[in-house]
Amino acid sequence: MDNWIGHYEGYMFLEFPDRKIDSLKISLDIDIIEKGESWTQKFRYFSEKYRDILKDYVLKVNTKYSDGQHYFLDEKNGILIDEIMLNNTLFSQYEVENNYYQTRLEKKDNSLYFEIVCSKSEGGTASKSDGEDEVFDVKSTLIYTIQFAELFKK
Repeated sequence: MDNWIGHYEGYMFLEFPDRKIDSLKISLDIDIIEKGESWTQKFRYFSEKYRDILKDYVLKVNTKYSDGQHYFLDEKNGILIDEIMLNNTLFSQYEVENNYYQTRLEKKDNSLYFEIVCSKSEGGTASKSDGEDEVFDVKSTLIYTIQFAELFKK
């Protein structure tokens, strides 16, 4: 994560089913708190429509694991979100009040690709496999928004 340090800017696009795509300017500042162990992540969303928002997080190495790939995002309000680094990309998946969120933050040269996929627990399709050897239940969820941005280092 130390090589991700910097100020990044770009536009986030918000896609919803049956609605016009919306966008807003965002920035992300990543700084070292303790080399190799913790970093600040300050997301700023600039929007007259939605109001300006600052999300000020701390990303920390999760010391429960010794592989150097596990982190948690501390929202500094009691909420901790597990993240894992695979292929130069931070992934997380979590649930808030029957809504599921999948996030990814990927480092590409001098840019970051940020994506959030949101779905609801109710309204998806439930099915069951019809295999002879193994039978299991499957429940899909309906995605109701995708938010994505490419942020360029300034």
